[in-house]
Amino acid sequence: GTVGGFAAGFLWAAQGTYFALSARRHALQMDIEPAEANAELASAFASTFLSLELCLKALPIGLLPLSHKMVHVLGHDVSSSNLLIGALYSLLALSAAAGLTRVSDLSDAAKPEDAEAP
Repeated sequence: GTVGGFAAGFLWAAQGTYFALSARRHALQMDIEPAEANAELASAFASTFLSLELCLKALPIGLLPLSHKMVHVLGHDVSSSNLLIGALYSLLALSAAAGLTRVSDLSDAAKPEDAEAP
């Protein structure tokens, strides 16, 4: 909830600059107008983001049949669906953090490597 909101706020602000640099590079590589590159990337981002959000919000509903099964963890009874949801969300968070190490630095790379110098 709250922590995710703060994290999304930081990510959203950083995403703007990265998005602009990516769109510029994409426009150069595909030989299209920057506005068209912005539209293509915005469409891909929005569809991916909303699809993933929908799946992650539907996941707990899909696990409701497991909610009556209780598991004893560290002196507390926890429903197996809550335990599974927590484990899956934690795995996804770790995967996302690991994926961030694969993001390219575009700060001085607005041009593709094979572009001719003026």
